[in-house]
Formats: sequence, structure tokens, C-alpha cells
Amino acid sequence: MRGNELDGGVYLSGAREQNGRLFLVGVGPGDPRELTSWARAAIAGSDLIIGLKPRIELVGGLIEGKEVKFTGISEDETGSLTGIEQEVTWAELAIQEARKGKTVALLSAGDAGIYGMAGLVFEVLQKSEEKIEVEVVPGITALNAAAARLGAPLMQDFAVVSLSDLLTPWEITAKRLEAAARSDFVIVLYNPRTQHERRCWQITKAQKILSKHRPPSTPVGLVNNIGREDEKKILTTLGRMLEHDIGLLTTIVIGNSSTFVYGDRLVTPRGYHGEYSNGKWSRYL
Repeated sequence: MRGNELDGGVYLSGAREQNGRLFLVGVGPGDPRELTSWARAAIAGSDLIIGLKPRIELVGGLIEGKEVKFTGISEDETGSLTGIEQEVTWAELAIQEARKGKTVALLSAGDAGIYGMAGLVFEVLQKSEEKIEVEVVPGITALNAAAARLGAPLMQDFAVVSLSDLLTPWEITAKRLEAAARSDFVIVLYNPRTQHERRCWQITKAQKILSKHRPPSTPVGLVNNIGREDEKKILTTLGRMLEHDIGLLTTIVIGNSSTFVYGDRLVTPRGYHGEYSNGKWSRYL
């Protein structure tokens, strides 16, 4: 069952046409230019917009005359138990309003399906007897934006790891870091540090784990506050990365054995067994 071109999603089993619709919208990392046309269309076509105040402000020109519900907690607080509880409240509210027949847009930073709101909404729906139509609208993630700022660091296989221990025990995160480092993945780190005392040590432990498998000279890129006025890019090394300002909104890209620095760019070659020279691509073992 499909409608107009905006209807890129699917009807969940048991969904009824008289019920509303729920868009899970990724609004990107913070720069309005990184809000996709699909996200703009979903927001423009919704009756109710729900989200964190900074995300609401990001789409301000699209929500005039619409019903808006938001919380004023800071981005840093989203990395706390209070923030997690608030996200559960958003998910439940969005589902309740959609059941009333409204078209609802629940905003999520970056991409709703990558450390975003999509999984939580489906978990809540799984425990509910009544189904609604849900559509996940993809967005540009912090790792996409960070890679663009840094150059081309993700040209080979890479792993993305969140250092937050609010939902994943540190013991599991440490095993994943160990495996990724040993396997020579380019590694992207999310949520490396917050102002909360209980979450300021993970990045130090992560560096120790990575340093067992990579030399101190391994290229590293830090991008702070992506998409915001105070955005800042830093090129450093694994051995020296902790000398720089790292916070919750820092995305860290750690190169693999073939990553190199080109000017102010971080580059991972497309393949291990090739070299570009004199207009030709040569292969060697």
C-alpha cells in the first residue's frame, strides 16, 4: 500500500489508514545545509514536530503554523540518564499522537537509524498491540560530516564505536575496540567524553587499547561541534590526541595502517595493493 512520492516507507503489519503516520527524521549534525530534501518534505508534511530544542531550531523555517513539542535540555544532557529517559518520553508521545490520526515528525540528530531514535520507537511499538505507519527518513550522520571535513579517511572498511556506557557495558565496548584495532579498521569514535565525572575516563582507556595495535604516529582527526558556529577540525596522532579538547560533540577518526596526511586532509587509500603514479593505477603485492 503506497501513496504519493513522499511515501518511501512501509506499513507495519496491522496498520490502518485512519491511523496517523510517524516520520523518524534524521536532521543531520547541525548545519542546515546538511538537512536532506527528503527530511524537509517529511517535516513540511507533518502536523506535529517533536524533538530537542536545538533540532527544532534547525528546522525553524519549515514548522511555522505547526504544533511543536520540545524539551530544552542541552546536547550534553542527552548523554545522561536524564536524556535517555527524555528520549523514551518522546518516543511514547510521538506514537500516542500518531494513533490519534496525526502525522508526526520525531526529530533525531544525524541519522535516526544510527545511534538515533528509530530503534527506540520500534522497541516501544513491538510491545504495543496497535500498529501505526512508520517511515525512517535518513540523514547525514556525524561520521559522514566529519569524514567530509577531514578529507577522505573512510575509503576502506571502518568501524564505528560509541564510548558511552549508559546503554552498553564498558566491557563489551572494550572488546569491540580491541577487535577493530587488531583488524586494522579505520575507527570512528562517538561520545568520547562528557562533563559528567562518570564518563570522562573512557577515551583514555580507548587510547590505551588502540595503542596496543597501532603506533603513536597513527593519523587521527578530531572534529568538534560539527555543523555549529564553533566547529573545529584538528589533525593529530594517536599518541597525542588526548592533548586536545575532546567532548561529547567530538567525532574522532583514527586511521588504519595505510592512512596518511595530505596537507590539512586525512586520507585512507582506496586499496592496500595499488598506487597511483603518472596517470596510471599500478597494482603490486
